[in-house]
Amino acid sequence: MEKIFDLISSEYDFMNNIISLYTHKIIKKIVIKYAKLTDDMLVLDLFTGTGDIAGEIKNKHPFITVVGADNSREMLRIAQKKYKNIYFLKENSSNLTFKTGVFDRVFSTFGLRNSEDKIKSIREIKRVLKKGGLFLHLDFNSKSKISKIYDKYVLLCAKFFAKNKEAYNYLINSKNSYYTLNELKEIFLKEGFEIELNKNFLFDVINLQIVRKK
Repeated sequence: MEKIFDLISSEYDFMNNIISLYTHKIIKKIVIKYAKLTDDMLVLDLFTGTGDIAGEIKNKHPFITVVGADNSREMLRIAQKKYKNIYFLKENSSNLTFKTGVFDRVFSTFGLRNSEDKIKSIREIKRVLKKGGLFLHLDFNSKSKISKIYDKYVLLCAKFFAKNKEAYNYLINSKNSYYTLNELKEIFLKEGFEIELNKNFLFDVINLQIVRKK
């Protein structure tokens, strides 16, 4: 898993812009607004990739302490170069090194589905959250009516623009084999979260679920 993201790190931002037609930037800004952040908070951007969420949080709330975590060294290298005022750390999402109950908010954007142990990662997210803290989970909805059309579009973009085309087959497969929205809801409830919000973007292609630690 780590190797795949190391391989595509140099083109990750460019491909995200091409594939989403820059809409990912707008959606991420909306997601951050739903987090209801205040300057005294400690925030974890898990699966931070090249740091877009962490960077946007810091731009909007310069006094917030933001930590970006990922398992890909190359992604983190790029993130740290882009955002020098943010802490970026190499972390395994299913075995986080952070103390229990320290974060007010945890973000996961297009990342949890790539965890090798998703349930354990969810439990770790709950562990590091404060009581009443929010987990904001943004990812694709593989069951949307136009999901297959979107897959073809992604592979077409990869064919013409990506250096590592085979990596995008993996990303499509990880999307389509991921939990359904109902499955995610049931998992979050079972693991001790309360559902705060469920919102769809881009004709249900992308979904945001916000859950609160009891």
